[in-house]
Amino acid sequence: MSPEVRATMLNKPQAWLPLLPFIESHWPVVKGLLERFPALRDYDLNVDWQQFVKEQPHLDNFAKLRQFRQSRLAFMALQDFFLPLSKHITTMSMVSQLADFLLHQAWQMAQTSLVERYGKVSNQKGELASMQVFALGKLGTCELNYSSDIDLVFVHDGVGVSSGEKSLDAESWFIRFGKKIIQLLDTFTIDGRVYRVDMRLRPFGSAGPLVCSQNALIQYLISEGRDWERFAWMRARLVCGNEDAAQSLVTEVNAFIYRRHLDYKVFDALAKIKNDIALEHQVHQDDLKLGWGGIRTIEFIVQSLQVVFGGRIKSLQGVSIYPQFSLLLAHKKFKPEQAITLERTWLWLRKLENMAQIVNDQDTHQLPSDPQLQKLFAQLTDTKDWLKLTQQLKRLRDDIGQIFTEIFSQPETENQLTADQQLFIQHLLDDLNLSKVPRDTSHKAKQLLEVTASQVNQQVCRDFADIVKVLLKRPNYLLMLLKEQNVHRNVLLLLVDNPYYKSILSQYPVLFEQLFEYQPFVELNVERLQSQWHMLSSKESDTEQWMEQLRYFKLVNQFNLMRFYTAADISEKQFSEQLVSLAEFIFRQVVEFSFSEVRLKFPMVVLKPADLMVIAYGSMAVRAMKMTSDLDLVFVLDHQQIVADDRVFLHRLIKRIMHHLTSHMYHGLLYEIDLQLRPNGNSGPLITTREEFEHYQQTEAWTWEHAAIVKSRLVFGTKRQKTWYQQFRKKVLGQKRDAVKVDEDLQEMVEKLALARKNKAHEEDFQLLGDVLKYTADYPRLADVYDLCELKVLINGIKKAWLNEPG
Repeated sequence: MSPEVRATMLNKPQAWLPLLPFIESHWPVVKGLLERFPALRDYDLNVDWQQFVKEQPHLDNFAKLRQFRQSRLAFMALQDFFLPLSKHITTMSMVSQLADFLLHQAWQMAQTSLVERYGKVSNQKGELASMQVFALGKLGTCELNYSSDIDLVFVHDGVGVSSGEKSLDAESWFIRFGKKIIQLLDTFTIDGRVYRVDMRLRPFGSAGPLVCSQNALIQYLISEGRDWERFAWMRARLVCGNEDAAQSLVTEVNAFIYRRHLDYKVFDALAKIKNDIALEHQVHQDDLKLGWGGIRTIEFIVQSLQVVFGGRIKSLQGVSIYPQFSLLLAHKKFKPEQAITLERTWLWLRKLENMAQIVNDQDTHQLPSDPQLQKLFAQLTDTKDWLKLTQQLKRLRDDIGQIFTEIFSQPETENQLTADQQLFIQHLLDDLNLSKVPRDTSHKAKQLLEVTASQVNQQVCRDFADIVKVLLKRPNYLLMLLKEQNVHRNVLLLLVDNPYYKSILSQYPVLFEQLFEYQPFVELNVERLQSQWHMLSSKESDTEQWMEQLRYFKLVNQFNLMRFYTAADISEKQFSEQLVSLAEFIFRQVVEFSFSEVRLKFPMVVLKPADLMVIAYGSMAVRAMKMTSDLDLVFVLDHQQIVADDRVFLHRLIKRIMHHLTSHMYHGLLYEIDLQLRPNGNSGPLITTREEFEHYQQTEAWTWEHAAIVKSRLVFGTKRQKTWYQQFRKKVLGQKRDAVKVDEDLQEMVEKLALARKNKAHEEDFQLLGDVLKYTADYPRLADVYDLCELKVLINGIKKAWLNEPG
């Protein structure tokens, strides 16, 4: 709405104010607030409350809460009339802040009253006990309607009895606390009520106690919690009470809502909820909330995807609806056009709903029937007239209905199979031994194999059946493959490409999540890897969770790189280089995390990650890693010597690094590591100083150890440290050597390792490294080359030139 129209409406309120009785009844106060706070963004709730209380000293608590809520809500609603649609989320947030504030005032008033009469209650630690008030529903999401009730759950951590002369046991004390809050908010007086309070989402609903302990709530959710309660608690937010006391409870509640792995099984429960929504559509066709393509439809779509994928993708565990439109798009759970339609329609429906409610401060979801009010609504929404508004509304809701149908469509599994195909399927089913699995799981497996047999040859179908056999214990993935036909199709295409996919998908079904749609190759540079890791990891994770997250991170990236490679999107060289970039990033995370761990036990040690240097040998150093490559590492401290305390710290540090890299967990291990190339091999210390490393290489190292330096690179260290190692490497490789002795020493090593018989490629590798040692003194450029293919070309050129020299 233009500033001119806004000014006209405010200068001539008599033209429209009678159509909005609730705002009209508070107009003198609203007008004063408009003068104090010309824009909604200028409004300061705390300052306004302090002035309100100061100017109204005669009001009791009931009148204060009610008069403040009614007048301030009217002010906020009027301000929103003049804001663009995109800003309505700001208004809903402001309305939610108002509710939070008044709820907190009621909480404080009730607590003061209880303490004065019965004394205080303590928790098990002897500290002051707290009642946590959780808001669920629209208030929980900070997207409260203008005239909505508020869904609350009261939880306490008190024990024993209160400290007053007239004492109460903890449970009775907190029940009275809760009743007092409800009385302050929900009692209808001459000033109306603050909010209707709905307590039915507490454990056992209306049959349960008004207030429960933290342990009782956790036990209820674990043993009695139903699927619809997972949806309800997704929208839970602590509004009042001790945050620290509630933290462990929030963690437990999140574990109830979000499963650790892909929660596709929830779609079985969603089917029933979907049917309930479909019935509501028929009964409430014109209802902005419950009708076809309405608010509930949109929020159900969002919440369903959150509950399915939120256990894996932490950023999808948010309480509010609005941020999820962009987050679900970022994680490829929405198509771009779907996200735009869902977000815009949700905002538009919420604004229309709030406009309808502010007319008389009623919890309605129906558009007005009064022609004058319809005309005002059209003007306030920048539509030409009421007909245009209703046409636009119908079009948007139809679009939402289409998205709803697309996302929750049931798989079509009817396939016309030949007699031979049916016989083949029966043989596969016999091999699966389905008699030992639940009937529903058996049915899903049969459906999947029938669909598969109609699309691919028998060998691919057999490979797929082997995957299905593993998934019989994970029926949620069977359901996903049935429902997501594009994922099923992508799996079959991968099975045609490479046997790797059968093995990896059987071992880690979580990778099916990567197959929803094909993503073009984007180079894994440090910035992109950091962004991916930031989205996946959680600051609240414990050590085990962090280790699993990092393994999952590696697993997903390696899997996708393999897909790019087998699809010929990247060359073999690019594939290897990307694996190295991934390994270096993961290694850095491990080192830094290990440092933070060990430092807690050695607070007096002043060493920092920048003091550590790590030299990689072999495939990592020359950027030629394969999927199964291990890491050959040498740890060097950038100090002249290692004092006793530091040595203990460093020994513990390297042990933690090794633990994080090599421990086998649910998502496998990160990398096998080999430390045998350190000075004195397995008999040497796990870490050496830079001076000790230099001294050993210059005076004690075997020829084969110098050969190994050809394929070495500093992978963890500062720019200065990397420069040092490059120069030192050149110095070692550039030494004058007896060519015959080099050949003899390396051949002896080949024979000792029995590589001559087992792997010809290793012998050729030693020959190349030996040539570098023999020729670098005369051809220093060889020390600058890390690519083995390029080294071969250069050395062959050197040998050819020598052969062609006269005499």
